[in-house]
Amino acid sequence: IHMTQLRSGPATTSGTPIKFREMLEQSESRLAETGCYDGITDLALKAEDPLKYESLHTRLRSTVVSARETSKRISASPGIREVGECVVGLYTPEGDSVVFSFGIMVHVHTMSRFIKWMVRNDYQDDPGIRHGDIFANNDAFIGNVQVPDVMDVTPIFYNGELIAWAGAVCHELEVGGITPGGDVYLAHERFTEGLFVCAEKIGENDKIRRDYLLRVERNLRSPLYWILDEKAKVSACLEVRGKILELVREMGVDYFKQAIKEYIEEGRRAHLERMKVQTIPGRYRGATFFGQLYKDKPGVLPMANKDELVPIPVDLTIDREGFMKLDFEGTGPWGWNANNCCEAAMEGGLFVSLTQLMDFDGKVNDGAWLATKMNLPPGTWTNPDNIMVATACSWALLLPAFGVFHRLMSRAFLARGFKEEVFVGQVNTPFFEGGGISQYGTRFGGSNFELAAGGSGARGIMDGIDSGYAGWNPE
Repeated sequence: IHMTQLRSGPATTSGTPIKFREMLEQSESRLAETGCYDGITDLALKAEDPLKYESLHTRLRSTVVSARETSKRISASPGIREVGECVVGLYTPEGDSVVFSFGIMVHVHTMSRFIKWMVRNDYQDDPGIRHGDIFANNDAFIGNVQVPDVMDVTPIFYNGELIAWAGAVCHELEVGGITPGGDVYLAHERFTEGLFVCAEKIGENDKIRRDYLLRVERNLRSPLYWILDEKAKVSACLEVRGKILELVREMGVDYFKQAIKEYIEEGRRAHLERMKVQTIPGRYRGATFFGQLYKDKPGVLPMANKDELVPIPVDLTIDREGFMKLDFEGTGPWGWNANNCCEAAMEGGLFVSLTQLMDFDGKVNDGAWLATKMNLPPGTWTNPDNIMVATACSWALLLPAFGVFHRLMSRAFLARGFKEEVFVGQVNTPFFEGGGISQYGTRFGGSNFELAAGGSGARGIMDGIDSGYAGWNPE
């Protein structure tokens, strides 16, 4: 690839550098004005040549699927290689999801939040966004579900213009928290969760920085898996970048830039159409509770030493256009324990549900997100107003909350006559963590996902899956 196609300087208009933040703000403004993503009111490329349009989408998705499968063979982590706790995606310059591989579908919008966070905080100026840069994050308050979900992204430039981002996420088996493992259940505040990487530039010139790898080595009980996973993610991002540049040279940069945005608008419209076909408009309400039983348990720190029953009411409204709103008003407050969620985590719970209930055709992207809305009251466990709280075990509350959502959607399916789509909801799927002294005399920690084969709830026309189902990773 000619270096002129990879220049990292920002594209210019009449000599003035284009600000990535202004691009994002303009895109959001056009959405607000028109109701359509980036102001796209007509799918012009699809209408003009549907075969070319669909062919490019298939090739884009094949690219991220292939990159994920390749990266799995680079990582030595059993969580990645055997369980498939990873995913690869392609994003617009503004940070909106275009195509996604198989894997942990929860991260369609979490990586989007991460990229947008960097754009809004002017990373273009400091520390700079250039060809070959690698950025990482596992801070849920920036855009993530929990500490073990470590995401890497790299920008894709063509002729000096930022045209896309490639991203990958792996679930780490050990994060250096107060107890060994990834979901640090005894964490009661941020400072006990483990190693945080807060939207950091961890590499340049397609190479991970040595000082970052040293920090990992000196802060984890089992750093080997984290480091190999980082190399796996970077390899996936670089593979995606190379394939994207090949496609851009073949089909033209203008066609590519327009097409990836049309795919998102098409995703928004397709989701609304499915909702109109498969559900009945109306208001659906449900509730569940979760018991946080910490009082006088071994290892519990004073701030978390109590038992609580957390109410989780869920109110789902579907309008005549298929637009859905999820309202968590009345849910319990956040607490000094590991079970809190951030907005990004709640959006992740929504996406991993939508990809199983509605958007299962391989075209899931941020278009589906634009066809939904969630009310997450500040100060509750769904949206803590204090960044010092822990989120290491956010799935403890995510799963029962979205189990209610599954049941509400099932009512809507049944009302329309889709009995075979009825699913009573996901229960908490367990796994265990631990650590100690290895056969080499060193400290180690890890997670084992084999117990996650806990089965599913019953369905409308048959019993549930008795084993081998995990709601947070349908693959």
